Amino acid sequence: MLREHGVPCHVVPDVRVAMWQKLMGNVTVNSLCAVTGLPVGAILDGDELDGVALALLHDVAAVGAAVGVELEPGLAERVLAGIKSLPGDATPSTLQDRRAGRPLEVDALTGVVVRLADEHGLAVPTVRTLDALLRAVDPGRRRP
Repeated sequence: MLREHGVPCHVVPDVRVAMWQKLMGNVTVNSLCAVTGLPVGAILDGDELDGVALALLHDVAAVGAAVGVELEPGLAERVLAGIKSLPGDATPSTLQDRRAGRPLEVDALTGVVVRLADEHGLAVPTVRTLDALLRAVDPGRRRP
């Protein structure tokens, strides 16, 4: 139906895989950009944060696997390559929200990964660290 109405679409065999791949990228890009206050190019143009990005991607993939999503080996590296191909001046929505003083979507990004990791007994230390940092800089956070 979408194609018949001129809407480009891509059919995938398992939408859960596509959703987790998207979550992997969003957790990585949105978290790092929002915490640093920098656009994509400034955080992933060199190699300095590649290890952090890969650790985030592997954490999210481990949680996806724990909830039964069959992610291909090497997906984290492919997602990182995709992130590195984004325009350098790209500003993810979470960074835009932080700059505008709006609440961050922490629960929908890192928060869901931490919650599911806890349910499955997974450590996910890098996602957990970024989750705490995002909550600390969240303009929507209630402070005493």
